[in-house]
Amino acid sequence: MKIYSVVSKPASLPVVFIVFIIGVAGLCPSQTSQQSSTPSPLPSHREPTKADILRGAYGPYRANNDLLSYHLDVRIDPEKKSIAGKNTIRFKMLQDGTRIQLDLYSNLRVGKIVLAGAPLKYEREYNAVFVDFPETLKAGETYTIDFYYSGSPQSGTRFGGMTFATDPAGLAALVARCQAQPVTLVVLEATGGYEAPVVAALAAAGVPLAIVNPRQVRDFAKAVGCLAKTDAIDAQVLALFGARVQPAPRPLPDAATQELHAVWLRRRQLLEMLVAERQRFARSHGRVRANLRSHIHWLEKSLADSDRQLRDLIEASPLWRVQDELLQSVPGVGPKLASTLLGLLPELGHLDRRQIAALVGVAPLARDSGTLRGRRHCWGGRAPVRTVLYMCALVASRCNPIFRAFYQHLLAAGKPRKLALTAVARKLLVALNAMLRDGQPWRYA
Repeated sequence: MKIYSVVSKPASLPVVFIVFIIGVAGLCPSQTSQQSSTPSPLPSHREPTKADILRGAYGPYRANNDLLSYHLDVRIDPEKKSIAGKNTIRFKMLQDGTRIQLDLYSNLRVGKIVLAGAPLKYEREYNAVFVDFPETLKAGETYTIDFYYSGSPQSGTRFGGMTFATDPAGLAALVARCQAQPVTLVVLEATGGYEAPVVAALAAAGVPLAIVNPRQVRDFAKAVGCLAKTDAIDAQVLALFGARVQPAPRPLPDAATQELHAVWLRRRQLLEMLVAERQRFARSHGRVRANLRSHIHWLEKSLADSDRQLRDLIEASPLWRVQDELLQSVPGVGPKLASTLLGLLPELGHLDRRQIAALVGVAPLARDSGTLRGRRHCWGGRAPVRTVLYMCALVASRCNPIFRAFYQHLLAAGKPRKLALTAVARKLLVALNAMLRDGQPWRYA
């Protein structure tokens, strides 16, 4: 198994730091756990060479077999700074063939390759070693070969990691590195959008990836006793997090969903600026007041344009149009909540009631220990969705008979008003989730 972790940085620091720490991947006998055997990254100022392509391509002689296990036997000569050894590779053929591709970095020499005591012929081209077998290897059969090698390992970068620029050439080199061996998973932290170019490049290349919550990774680091924080340490922790927790790879949203999310996000930014400018306007005078009035007018126009763009995007999609009608069939749900759910909560209708409530952050979490029963609190989740949902719950608690009766029942039971409104928000969310799941509009029981 091979797990990569990526730490992406802002544009002012255009670099990606990547590290792998989970042993050897694919059929690559030179990639031991030693830091010194890690190859240097591709320079970001040139086009990939044939050697780069051979190392990066998942060609037919890689795809026709599957690595099952390997056993490294390495002898180290500290004085000569050299290594020599054997890698016993066990693999299963996925289709009939007489050739497979292995990898050995150019600073290491091939001694011999042996199958059942008989040496095999091979051809070497840069780091690629093409092994030929005298008879056809049958699909579904398991074979074991011994790969002997020796030489001086490369001087590696810190912690066995490497860095790539986030320009097009650097991202191409990163993709080539990830494709050099079959990668199990690439783990990235969500960094407020700075990870987007890396994610887009990897996803376009078909590399499996998972974007994880930085808070979870930091808590994991503390759990394993890692309190220090640098880019190199972060990358190692991410790789270890991926190996231990194994977050599920998720497909990226399609282009239309990404555009809907981007327009929604811009609308929220405009709304925040408009609120701030209106507050400044109330305390201003003279020329500043005229400037604020002009800016407020521009923000109001831009906000209306964003609303129109959201409506056009929803109307342009047959699926979103139907879902929008279902959502707005609930008294208390308007176009703002509908567009928010469609753009920011694509899981709606695909999860059960407990999962969707936890995802949004309206599920009370227990804080019990022994005989102590702590007070339940809601925290985490998607705050932008929760904010709009809370306001709609406030409206529904007044104008929707079902939710109004539920709200009044909680108040009569002595529950605080905010707790009751949060319960209404969860009940509303669960109802909307069931409506999209079943494709049924709102109806009173």
